[in-house]
Amino acid sequence: LADGEDELAQFEAALSLTNLASLNEETKDLILRSKGWGHMEHLASSNNEQVQRAATGALCNLVTSRLILSEIGQATAKGKRHVLIFLVLSQADDVETKRYATSAIANLASYPE
Repeated sequence: LADGEDELAQFEAALSLTNLASLNEETKDLILRSKGWGHMEHLASSNNEQVQRAATGALCNLVTSRLILSEIGQATAKGKRHVLIFLVLSQADDVETKRYATSAIANLASYPE
């Protein structure tokens, strides 16, 4: 789906993951174990503004998971890439994408590790 050409399906899938990732830690873990972060990173680079916005929203909700926070806190290459994607997306033309990206950065700032 992430590599396909059906942008409506990509948008709807990313929006669904945005909503699911806001439920609880167990749901976030399931999404991450299913490679959801990588798929959302890929969709966040879409030229379709709605797909990019929905994927950024999903990443914003996933960024506070224990796994992602651990990767960022340990300053691994993967963790640094997680932060970098939000910095890049904070410069998007779409205001809502910017809001999601800067919200993710603000969420990270509230975790001391």
